[in-house]
Amino acid sequence: LAPKEIEIQDRDGRWYLMRVRPYRTIENKIDGVVVVMVDIDQMRRAEQEVRHARDFAQRVIESIQLPLAILDADLRIRTANEGFRNISGLASAELENRSLPDLVGPLWGMTSIRHRFEQLLSKKNSAENFTLEQETLGPNRRWLCIQVRKIASDDHPAFLVTLEDVTQRKNAEQLVEREQQRLTGEAQAAAAALGQTQQELRALAGSLFTSEEDEHRRLARELHDDIGQQLALLLIELEQCEKQFEQSPKEVKKKLAELRTRAGTLA
Repeated sequence: LAPKEIEIQDRDGRWYLMRVRPYRTIENKIDGVVVVMVDIDQMRRAEQEVRHARDFAQRVIESIQLPLAILDADLRIRTANEGFRNISGLASAELENRSLPDLVGPLWGMTSIRHRFEQLLSKKNSAENFTLEQETLGPNRRWLCIQVRKIASDDHPAFLVTLEDVTQRKNAEQLVEREQQRLTGEAQAAAAALGQTQQELRALAGSLFTSEEDEHRRLARELHDDIGQQLALLLIELEQCEKQFEQSPKEVKKKLAELRTRAGTLA
């Protein structure tokens, strides 16, 4: 006695909705059926196209190696590819309709992601996307980079989320930073040592200059004393020649010539 609805297809492949309901007489007796055919071919084909497009999009998402998930306006996961399932360690049933902020907070320690989403939804942030890098919790620590991009209108917002393990890059950056700090420290130590060496060289140069002056003064004194001694000796010998001149003038002349030569060497 209840009406029936059946979707049927004709030989040309067009779809119809056939509604069959009992035909009641005035006496409230069923005297047959009323059959109504509604053309739903366009609607069915649109549904099939939507289904095919959705399946194609799902296959494309699954083929992407980068962990990827699609969120709805409530930040719940609508779909996630194999890469996202592998990096999270959760199956599709565990991820579907799961709040992403509630997931990544305990899982990887990304507690600030909810605030970033709120900024994006409230349009406080002029950008339509954001990137967040975070070191995960637990013994096997690693660096994850999560990128969020708005992919729908404001009336029905949706978000494309990708995850990337950037541990090697972060380790390389930290290694470069430590090496730069080490080189900077060595350069500063070398500069300090160079400054100290320059001070020592200046002090040594000053000491050498002083020593040279002292040596010059010493030599001058010694030279002065030696000349004075030789002059004194010449004076004594001249006095002796003066005394011996009357007794032996020839020897005195010879002696005077010798003294003249010696005096010439002192000039």
